[in-house]
Amino acid sequence: MYELYSENSGACRFHRKWVEDIVDEIVISHYDLNFDYWAANFQLAKAIHDHQSAQSVFWESERVVDIIHGFLEKWERDGLREPELLEWIARFRADKWKAARDFWQELYNGMAEAFAEGITEPAHEPHGKT
Repeated sequence: MYELYSENSGACRFHRKWVEDIVDEIVISHYDLNFDYWAANFQLAKAIHDHQSAQSVFWESERVVDIIHGFLEKWERDGLREPELLEWIARFRADKWKAARDFWQELYNGMAEAFAEGITEPAHEPHGKT
């Protein structure tokens, strides 16, 4: 959702952290629009998800599975000791293919749940004229 929000504004993805606080104001004021830019982008993302998610498939290559596993292990090396992370790492070490399929399914289910629940506009930092 956040990626789409920034992308649709023309903002570089590497500037997402700061631009998300002002992008709606910039787009709406520049184009003299009167609508909820955040909600419009959420509805677009949800429509794409609703239409396309059934076509999603598990990762095609072992390389992707290894990248996901390596990413999780990097968090552990960096000192993160969250029980859920450690459980996933143990599962990948025991059977990376089963763990990868389960991990993929969790991601898929999580996206579906997030779109079903909706998402509120993120809190914005004060900016601009006061």
